[in-house]
Amino acid sequence: MSLFVFFNDSDNVDFDEEGIVHDIKTSKNGFIFYIDTGDLSIRCFSKEEPEEYGYYGLIGSYSDDGGIFFVERMMGKRCNN
Repeated sequence: MSLFVFFNDSDNVDFDEEGIVHDIKTSKNGFIFYIDTGDLSIRCFSKEEPEEYGYYGLIGSYSDDGGIFFVERMMGKRCNN
C-alpha cells in the first residue's frame, strides 16, 4: 500500500526536520516527543506541545552528542485537498 500526501508551505520556510510527531511525553520544562521523517525517528524537546500524529516542520539544533533535537520553532503543516 502506498500513501501520497502533498503539503503546502506558503511561507517557504526551510525546516531543519519535518515529519509526523508521536509518543509525546510531558517533562518538567516542556515536551519530549519523536518525529518520523521517513528515514529517521528523531527524539525532540520543545517548550510548545505538538499534536499527536500531526505533521510538523521544525527549526532548531541538535545536542552536542546528537541525541536530541532542541526545537526553536515548530510549524504545523496542512495537507492540500
